[in-house]
Amino acid sequence: IAYFIIEKKKAAPQPWQAIAQRFCSIRSCGGVVMHKTILIEEITIENVTEKINEKVQEMEKDGYQIKTMSFWGTDKAVLIFKKGLKGSLL
Repeated sequence: IAYFIIEKKKAAPQPWQAIAQRFCSIRSCGGVVMHKTILIEEITIENVTEKINEKVQEMEKDGYQIKTMSFWGTDKAVLIFKKGLKGSLL
């Protein structure tokens, strides 16, 4: 069973949410895995590395590991993290 949490700022469904839903529908190897999808907005060439690294470090403190990342247009990035829960092999 896979669980996921989507942080969003807008009420209408967004394309990045569809990406997260497809990604999180993949079954794990019998363990319980939680996925969390983060949308980073207002990125520029000057701040992209800083914003992404900041979010990765924040999520690692909560026990999440980055699974995949993609850019959405020129000013947004979608990061998907995973966290194996107690009793999980992942």
